[in-house]
Order: sequence, then C-alpha cells, then structure tokens
Amino acid sequence: MDSLSRLLKIRGGEVVAVIGAGGKHTFMCRLSQELAAASRPVVLTSTTNLHRSGDYAALPSLLADEDKNWPSRLHSLLKHEHRVVVAGSQLAAKMWRGLEPRQIDDIRSAAPEATVLVKCDGARKRMLKAPSKHEPVFPQKVDLCVLILSLEAIGKPIDQQHVHRLERVLALTSGSAITARTFIDLIIRPGGYADRLPPEAVRVLYLSHDRPGQQEAKEAIFAATADLFGLQLAADTIAGRFVKSGLE
Repeated sequence: MDSLSRLLKIRGGEVVAVIGAGGKHTFMCRLSQELAAASRPVVLTSTTNLHRSGDYAALPSLLADEDKNWPSRLHSLLKHEHRVVVAGSQLAAKMWRGLEPRQIDDIRSAAPEATVLVKCDGARKRMLKAPSKHEPVFPQKVDLCVLILSLEAIGKPIDQQHVHRLERVLALTSGSAITARTFIDLIIRPGGYADRLPPEAVRVLYLSHDRPGQQEAKEAIFAATADLFGLQLAADTIAGRFVKSGLE
C-alpha cells in the first residue's frame, strides 16, 4: 500500500497548503509523521488558528510573536528534531494563533530543506464549509494545495451544527441534507473552492473518512471535478488507507 507522502510526491522545501473541512488536523499529523519517520524535516504551521491537541501538543514549538529570533532557533531545532510547530502566539489553552502569510517565507528561508505544512482554512470543527471572500489565507508561494472534504458529512443536515459558513454553503448549493452534489457545488460553482485554488500549485482533492458504501458518491465527486485536480484520493487517514481515483 502506498504511503501518503509517496502518493503526494512530497519533496523537501515545498509548501503544502491544507484547506477545507473534516480532517485537516489528522491529515497534517499523518503526513508529518510519515516524513519524520523517513528522517525528513517538517514544519507545521497555520495562517489561521492551529489546535494544540493530540500529536501537536507533544512537539517542540516556537511562537513568532514572542521570540524575534525564532527563524534561527527553528534552523537549530531542525538539526535534531524532525517536526516543529511554528505559530504566532498562544491563543487559548489548546489553540495557537497562526502566522501572517508573509512569515511562511521566513520559514522557507530558515529551513530550506523542510516541508512546510500550512493549515490555511478554518472550519470551527464542523464537517463542511464553503470559503468566505477572504479564505483560504494562502502564503505567497504554494507548491501543493490539498482540499479536504469529509465523506462522513454525507447525509447530515445542512445546518449550523454540521456546517461552517452556513450562509456561503446555502448560496452555493440547494437541498436540506449534504450529498455528493453538495460537495460538487462547493467546489465548482462561482465563489467555491475552485476559484480559490492557487494557480501555480499542484492541486489535490482528498476525500477523508472513506468508508464502505460510499462508492457512488465518490465516483460522482471525482467525475465532476477531474479537470480541476492533478490527483484525487479517497482516504481513511487514521488507518493509512489511500485510494486514487479510478478516473486517473
């Protein structure tokens, strides 16, 4: 079975932007663990907010707002640590405030061999979202952009409990429950994610929480968006199961 890092063809020095909802944190953990296991340096960061929980809480971290010398400290840390978190400041007990987009360039300069994983989108722990006009918050240069949508959301109501930016979702799609059509609309309709993807980046569609019985929904989403992405994956991230679209 292919690893996530091999499927994505991750190279050192690249900036990987992670957007969408329903698995960004788990995706970044998994990818960073794979790279670290291969002794490849990784910086985990965000241009929004970053949850300080689970795997992230145990990692060494640098706060740019509190330490002006953080780039040199990052360079030193990565000599003996494979994964480091860089954030702006402590926002709450289990939350960091992210960096300014321009500061991602400072990471690249300080750690030119590291893969930089950047969470560029927030979903307030909801299963689904559509981007607002100011989202996602991308750094100036993105090499790979991964749009995550959770198949677990299918069948759930389109409401405040399950959806972030509900007004944006309602403006892009119709119906009272989340379906494959909902996902397609949020990607391809004007104002959806297709309009926001970085033009120079390799684009990946990542359908998380892949479970039995979802084949029809996956095939519909992949078929409708095939021209927009260089790679389409359905995945059970925690189990480490990653399946490429049969359309490729």
